[in-house]
Amino acid sequence: MRANYLFCALFLSFTLFSIVEVNKFSSSQLQNREEEKIEKPVVQKQLQKKKESELTKSKTPLVTKKEITLAKKQKKECQSAQKTITVKNEITTEMLSYKHWSGTHKPTFKLSVNGKEIEQGNQEKITVQDNQLDIRYDYSFANGFRTGATIVSCQLDKNADAVDITFSWQDEWRIKTKQAQPQKIETAAYSA
Repeated sequence: MRANYLFCALFLSFTLFSIVEVNKFSSSQLQNREEEKIEKPVVQKQLQKKKESELTKSKTPLVTKKEITLAKKQKKECQSAQKTITVKNEITTEMLSYKHWSGTHKPTFKLSVNGKEIEQGNQEKITVQDNQLDIRYDYSFANGFRTGATIVSCQLDKNADAVDITFSWQDEWRIKTKQAQPQKIETAAYSA
């Protein structure tokens, strides 16, 4: 019986020992998990900051200082290439009229420079880029029987700050000015 008692005591002590160890393991696991819950976000934030700092250190800047300086210089050059001049429409009705066997006729006529219309005898401030003038004239003869539009591209003289425009049907460019030299002529529209 004594052997049974010893056996039972041994069995009970082993069982208690294993329960205590399981509880220790479980409580240590719980403690570790709680620590992980607390430490995990902190560690993740630290890792994220470290990664971000490594990325910013390793990346070369998208635009270098040299490129920024060059862009600023080009912007200044572009601004200097753009200027405002005064353009005066000095085209008279006598310059536009034409003689026909049926008499002298005066067409309707519109003049625009760089997209801005200028009435006969008036002047306008026009913005010019790279000393380029695009002079467009629209005309209509015989109550709309013959209509058309022509664009004359001119290179403005470098020092010119004003342009006076005249017109002649006999001139090959038709648009005449002393301050700008015609470069190209283009028929924008025509119907007869």
